[in-house]
This record gives sequence, structure tokens and C-alpha cells, in this order.
Amino acid sequence: MAGGSPGFVREATGLVREFSHLDLFVQAISIMQIGISTVFLLESVGTFYPGASLLWVIVIAGIVGLGFAALWSMMSAAMPRSGGDYVWISRIVPKAPSLGFMYAVTYGLAFAIAFNMGFQVWLFTNGILSPTFASLGLVYANPSLVHLGNWMLSGNGLFLTGLVLILIAVVTVGLGARTGSKVINVLFFFSLLVTFLWIILAFVSSSASFQSAFNAQFGAGEYANVLALGKSAGFSGYTFDLQTTIFVGFSLGYFSLYSNFQYPVWISGEIKKAGRVWVPFMSAIVITGILFYALVSGLFKLMGANWLGAIGAASGAGTLPFSVPPTFPFLLTVMFKDNAILVFLINAGLIAGTFTWFIVPYIAFSRLIFSMSFDRVLPKAFADVNARVRVPVAALALTVVLVIVWFSQYVYGLLWNPHLVSFSTVFFSVTAAAPAAWTVAALVFALFPFINKDLYERVVPASFKVNLGLPLVTWLGLFVAATQALGTYEYVSTAPTPAVTGGTIVVLMGGALVVYYVIAAIRKSQGLNLDYIFREIPPE
Repeated sequence: MAGGSPGFVREATGLVREFSHLDLFVQAISIMQIGISTVFLLESVGTFYPGASLLWVIVIAGIVGLGFAALWSMMSAAMPRSGGDYVWISRIVPKAPSLGFMYAVTYGLAFAIAFNMGFQVWLFTNGILSPTFASLGLVYANPSLVHLGNWMLSGNGLFLTGLVLILIAVVTVGLGARTGSKVINVLFFFSLLVTFLWIILAFVSSSASFQSAFNAQFGAGEYANVLALGKSAGFSGYTFDLQTTIFVGFSLGYFSLYSNFQYPVWISGEIKKAGRVWVPFMSAIVITGILFYALVSGLFKLMGANWLGAIGAASGAGTLPFSVPPTFPFLLTVMFKDNAILVFLINAGLIAGTFTWFIVPYIAFSRLIFSMSFDRVLPKAFADVNARVRVPVAALALTVVLVIVWFSQYVYGLLWNPHLVSFSTVFFSVTAAAPAAWTVAALVFALFPFINKDLYERVVPASFKVNLGLPLVTWLGLFVAATQALGTYEYVSTAPTPAVTGGTIVVLMGGALVVYYVIAAIRKSQGLNLDYIFREIPPE
């Protein structure tokens, strides 16, 4: 076994239960990545929803996250198999396994692997690495760093940098569960220590010292001028509107802060004590929420809430006296520029944390493809597992190909034509597919005790069979379904072209259903009836 650690080998697959609860916790919290999420949250909420109280959005969205974590944990305990929610849905409704396939295609293949992971490459390079080097060059008047940051910003520089990041991710995942997890865990705990450093610096430093440092860097009166620039860009200051805060918290707040933490359920067949994944999942949500709240509170105290909203709006309008994005690590660098060690930690922690956020999906989605191949809805070759490292190498390779193809669309334009469709249209259109798919999944889980009572009684642990008028899984499923339906509505109604966004969901889901029945017909002509496969849970 990889790394010589004990584990149970699934004889039918060659996968090994080597991921610990610590690994699961690290992966879950890494997907919610505090650093990069805070960087973009400070800009987006102030720009698009100034009536929302950002701190209360963090709390409300965390409640949604806890409900989501409880529901997915319960299902993972019932059916701890690689493929996670794809397997659960297809087994709960075996007479319509196309629902599981539709979910896997809509959320997994279309949104997560193609769009989200392709977007991650673009965002890591364009939104983290490029601004980090360019801002360091700006602060220290180093043209070489500015040039490096600008080279990564677009075109071939962006594409080549992205390919290097993908290579690092593939090598890390390809080392196997134990070795790859050690790399991820080291990066994570370093970034976690730096997160504590960000919070401490924000709370112990005075607002006056920050204003002085900002003015010293960019010119007398520029701190005050940012407020005027933000107002000119349309930001009128944060207010607290209860309805807007609740609405954003239950919809886009969850998606921006806590979503996708459940990626590790797709490796459920390799998790030790998978029946207790609620411990790392719920812990990850709570700790992430506390860190989000503390970091945003500290930055508001140090720099000013309205000032951060104004600088985000002014940056979007292109009216700031500098060209780099005003990320909070950049602003902290301005303040502590004379302390090289602090500057290194402030920026290296953001990059290390983003690496963990970036690498983890390659573990999860290679297992999703593996499980679909194991069920024979994808070609059998993708279910092969390397005997030495216990990794589905072919499935990992397919994941990488899909990511590179989609990433290239961000760099060179959709279908390599920058004039075909705007980035924002593609972003809103495909992103809405995620909460739409979660709505379907949550409804299936809510109905589990009623539409497949025998399976429910057989696989759900007794400790989870709590009945509060309705089974606990039903209450949780209805809660998650309602919040994700709200999120879907929010994305569709606020999209640049709502008809395109709504149509994309219909095309993805409807198209996936059609594709499944085509595949089923082909398999039947080959002498394999997929209906029989979905009547059984995959072997342990």
C-alpha cells in the first residue's frame, strides 16, 4: 500500500482507504479557501450588494453550509463509495438512474471539472500570482516584478503559467493518497498560520497608521480620495438592509464562501471511518466561518468597511491611481513594506493556501470519472487504478484534458474566439448550473425515506434515523433544496442575459438525460443492461 500505511483495499477497484479525517478536514476547508475568497468577497459584495451586511452574510451563509454538511455527511455515512452524491442519487432512484448521471454531468463534468477547475487555473494565475508579483514590483519600484506580473496577466504568459500550475497539481495527486496529502497538509497549515497573522496584524494595527502608509505610498490625500472615487464608481457606502442581507446570505453568500466543501465525498471509497465524515465536514464549516468573520472584521477595523467597498468599486471602474487589483495582501504589504519577513509571509501564505484550493479538486474529480466508468456509463478504461500509487490515472488524465481545454477558452476566448461570447455571459450561465444541480440532489435525499424505503432502512445508520415529524434527512434536504433554489433564481435573475443562463441549465440537464439513454441503449446492444448495475451499491 502507498506509504506503507494501513488501509482496506477494495478488491473490485484497487482503491485504498487511506484518507484520514484530518486529510478530509484539510481538503474541505481548502476548497473554501479563506484568502482568495476574502480577496474577491470584499470587492463583489460591496459592488453588487451594498445593502448587505457582510459580517451577517458570513453567519447566515454558514448556517446554510452546516445544513449542507449535515445532509452530505449523512448520505456519505449511508453509502461511503467513491463517486459520492452521483452514486447516492443513482441508487436512491434506480428506476431513473439518469438523474444521477444528469447530476454528475451538470455539476461534475460541466460545472466543476470544465468550468470551475478551468476557471481556477485562470483565477490562480490572473487573480493571485499576477497581482502578487505586480503589486510587489509596484511597492518596491521593481520593474522586473511588475513585468512578470503583467506577463502572467493574459495571452501566452497566462496560458504557460497555468500549465505549470496544472502540472504541479497532477504530480501531487499522482503521488498517491498519503504522499499527496502530506504535501497538501503542509501547504494548508502554513497558510492557516498566515491567516492568523493577517487577523492579528489587522486588529493590533491602527487605522491611522494604515492611512498614513497608504498616503505615503500613493500621495498625500489618496486615502480620502479613494472614497470619492468609489462614490463616482457607484458605491454609496455599506448600509444594513435585513431583507438583502438574508437574501444574499442564503444564496450567493453561501456560494461565494462555503460551497464545494463537499468535493471530498467523491473519494468516500478511500476515507477511513467514512461513517463519521460529519466531524471533519462540520468542523471545517465552523472554523472557516470563524476565520472569515475574524479576518473581515479585522480588515474593516484597520482599513474601514466603506473604504474597502469604495476601493473595490473604483478598481472595477479603473479609476485608482495604480493598476494592480487592491487585494488585502497588497494593502497589508503597503503598510508593512519595511518588514521583509512580514511581507513574505503575507504574500506566501496567500499563494500556499491557493495551491491547496487548486490541487484538491484533481483528487475529487478523478474519482467521479472513475465511479462513472466503474458503472460503465463512461468507457471502462477510466476505471483502471494504478497498482503502485492507487490512483485512477486514466481518469486523472481525462480530468486534466478537460481542464486545459476549458482554461484555454478563458485565455483565448470561447472556441478560441475572443469576440464570440463575453466572459461574464459564460460565467453567469454555467455557474448557475451548480445550485440548480444541488437543488435536485437535495430533493432526492429529502425523499429518500419515501421513494426507496428498503434501501433507507438498510444503509442509513440508526443514529441518523431521527424523526421530527419527518425524517431528519427530509428536513435537511428540504432546507438545502430551498436555499439552492433561491441561489439558482438569484444567478438567473441577475445575469446579463437571464434567458441564456436559464437556457444553459435546461440544456445541460436535458442534454445529460438524453445522453444517458443513448449510452444505456449502446450498452444494452453490447449485452450490458445498466438497470441491473444501479440496483446495487458498488462493492466495498
